[in-house]
Amino acid sequence: MDKKKVGEQLQDLKNNFQNRNVWSILLGAGASKDAQYLTMAELCDNLIKKITAKKDKKSHELLVLDLFNFRKGENKDKTVTIENILDELFRLSWVKSNRSQIDISYPSSKKVDERTIKEAILFVKEDVISSFKDIKPKTETTCEL
Repeated sequence: MDKKKVGEQLQDLKNNFQNRNVWSILLGAGASKDAQYLTMAELCDNLIKKITAKKDKKSHELLVLDLFNFRKGENKDKTVTIENILDELFRLSWVKSNRSQIDISYPSSKKVDERTIKEAILFVKEDVISSFKDIKPKTETTCEL
């Protein structure tokens, strides 16, 4: 398929979707960044900055910080993403749901329970949602082959 044909098809998609409430089509790595959205690493960095700026941190916030620091230490040359944090939280949730006799602790979170894990998951999800509220994505059609 040539560039002109792809461009025409993308324009057709754009025209067909303009009358609908909300649509996003993101194709390829980096497409969301080009549309003005935050990357998974930026979402994580923003969340960690918010938590560290707080004087009194709640148990679920301390857990998120501990998981971030754990992943940061594990991935010395890689960035930590919001997906990494959620992945760890869902693993912990599974462990506490299926192996309740196992004690989980981190440097700041001495005893991690199911309630703290669920609050942390909700906290991260709410922060991600709020991070996108003021973003005005680009709506132009581009085509690169």
